[in-house]
Amino acid sequence: MLDPQQVIGGILESLTTSVLPELKSGYARGQFYAIVELLENLGPRVQWGGLALNAEAGMLTGLAAELVSPLEEQGFGELAERARVYAGREAEGVLALEDGRALVCAIIESGAADDGPVKALVDGYLINDAVTKGMTLQPSRLAEISQG
Repeated sequence: MLDPQQVIGGILESLTTSVLPELKSGYARGQFYAIVELLENLGPRVQWGGLALNAEAGMLTGLAAELVSPLEEQGFGELAERARVYAGREAEGVLALEDGRALVCAIIESGAADDGPVKALVDGYLINDAVTKGMTLQPSRLAEISQG
């Protein structure tokens, strides 16, 4: 996984070495330096994960654990095994989320979530995920300042 600091650093390096030398007008150069300053200030505030992704990871793990029995009962043994394995994994950040999302997609594509308890569980997850992501708020300025 790429470090956000490295990504922003690469963007800044590219802008400075390739774009800046081509800027002739004073106004354009002023705008350029304003963008560079914004990117430099953004760097320390960017991270992978955070509250929204942690919440999603928790919901996916819980969903996977709850899906094992209903999937087995509906005859979706392979998907039940994937859910069992996923539910037993240690948290692995964003990569684990990709696997969890892929599991949900596979369950939907298989038809297992068309009705019954699997449908109820998957629908509940999708609704909770949408609400959680929709309600994510930016931290207050005071919270930022108190962290240094």
